Amino acid sequence: MSAPRFLCDEMLGKLARELRTLGYDATYAHGSDDEAILARAEREDRRLLTRDRGLADRAGSQATLLASRDPGEQLASVIERERLAPTAAGFLSRCLECNEPLVAAEDAEEVPADHADGPQWRCPVCDRVYWPGTHAHDMLERLGEHLPGEPDPSQALGPPDGTEGERKP
Repeated sequence: MSAPRFLCDEMLGKLARELRTLGYDATYAHGSDDEAILARAEREDRRLLTRDRGLADRAGSQATLLASRDPGEQLASVIERERLAPTAAGFLSRCLECNEPLVAAEDAEEVPADHADGPQWRCPVCDRVYWPGTHAHDMLERLGEHLPGEPDPSQALGPPDGTEGERKP
């Protein structure tokens, strides 16, 4: 069974970002009408996440209707209802802006000097750079309850190397 892919409707932009933070392929249908959202979900074989009852009814079994307005509660609901099992290996393995899997980077100029010798990753599409700084610690503090154990951002951040649960050096 392949990893789930999600399409969040316009009301769920923060949820899309939280799912990406945990390593899930989650796109965001900003500014799209219902017909375009339904067509995209089908064309890209994505599970539709929505707070719109009418849209969920039209999508049928391919949609998950979320009641809460709170992104944290939405995330917990999706994890439970979709039977997701977030892992430390998935944490920050996708670009938070454009959803692409990250690739290893070296000597990125954007990385602060105190993190320059540590691991770095870059989005191959938007060129955004990631490193295990305070932002990763803050995200772990917010989302850590959804991950097993107590992951260390310096070990959990970045793209998988093709081996389950491991990262590129």
